[in-house]
Amino acid sequence: MTLRVRRTEFYAALVVVFLLVFTIGAYGLGRALSPRDRAGHPLLMTPNLVWTLDYERQMADWVTRLAQIDGAAHRALLSENVDLYQAASDADALTQEIEAVISEIGLSEAPPAMSSLRTTALATATAYHDAVARISTWIAGPNTALQADAAHSLGVAQAYLAALEGSTWLRK
Repeated sequence: MTLRVRRTEFYAALVVVFLLVFTIGAYGLGRALSPRDRAGHPLLMTPNLVWTLDYERQMADWVTRLAQIDGAAHRALLSENVDLYQAASDADALTQEIEAVISEIGLSEAPPAMSSLRTTALATATAYHDAVARISTWIAGPNTALQADAAHSLGVAQAYLAALEGSTWLRK
């Protein structure tokens, strides 16, 4: 038994099969590579959404840096009987790092939905700047009153950081 098919019919069937395979492949790729929200639904990547997601990633980086500064400031505050030059150098490095974070947060433009988060981050960074300045003052002239003042200032900054980390924007 021989099956005869015209060339035009064969080419038409081949095009239909190719289009079907292409469509299924494109659908599979799109389904696999599309970004999803927390509920698992695909996101339409509008410019505002891309801006918000980028800012959210940048904010998470700033929070990580603030947490690192917090650890270093806490260690500097607890360290006693260390080389004064080393302690002053560490405090100066902390000051430069916190000023860099403040500058980055201050110069960045937040999406309208995240403007209050930017304000909170800026207040947190400013509180850490104040704490680091007080720690530097305590290092320069160590006494218990200055240490208590620096510890209180660091506690205030840690409360700001806890509030920032608890933001719904940063929870994943």
